[in-house]
Amino acid sequence: MASPFTLKWGILATGGIAKLFSRDLLVDPSTRSVAAVAHKIVAVASSSSAAHDITEGKGDESVKTYGSYEELVADKNVDIIYIATPHSHHHENALLCLNAGKHVCCEQAKHLIRLAKSKNLFLMEAVWTRFFPISLSLLKLLHEDRILGKLHRVHADFGLEFPHRDPKHRLFKPELGGGALLDLGIYSITHVMMYLYHHPDNQLTVPEVIGTMLKAPEMGWTSSRPSRSTPPNCRPAGWLRPT
Repeated sequence: MASPFTLKWGILATGGIAKLFSRDLLVDPSTRSVAAVAHKIVAVASSSSAAHDITEGKGDESVKTYGSYEELVADKNVDIIYIATPHSHHHENALLCLNAGKHVCCEQAKHLIRLAKSKNLFLMEAVWTRFFPISLSLLKLLHEDRILGKLHRVHADFGLEFPHRDPKHRLFKPELGGGALLDLGIYSITHVMMYLYHHPDNQLTVPEVIGTMLKAPEMGWTSSRPSRSTPPNCRPAGWLRPT
């Protein structure tokens, strides 16, 4: 039996999501009935301090640590990079990786697809919801078996307990992608897109987006005017009022 192909990963940033991703990445592939490929973390980088162990003891001493992202993307031993920074920085970080010739796994980076194609690089938008077995089962039940008949509406809710009340925390900073809409909103939107936009009857018709927002004082919002940066195919419904 041939040895499995080993994909060598670099992890860009060392926050909580980097630890969660690394933990799952290093699970024995045989537990998922996979034998042809294996994953190895070979380098980690942090822009704020010397990179530390994010593998929780599952890695090995050969993992290189870098104090800058530029050093990470220059490492010739790295095949692909997982971007674990706040998503406000994803475009900048993904651009750095792609221009260095690295494959990229990153949330919310669809607008870089053209660049990745031009360089013959793999770029995956890593919204894990789409990969859940239960998500695939639901799509079959709704789109093929049509157990609910014709779909007219999807209500998607998602929330997490957030015990931190420090106003300096990232989740209170819109410029770092903080807040319920910017940080968690993509997951609810993903469900709506999977069940309605990708429904065979919709034929990939572009939806009209209508949105409202409650502005929390903790986020630094003070204006009650509707957003003026609405894309051409979107329009605000009502006014954006503070909570």
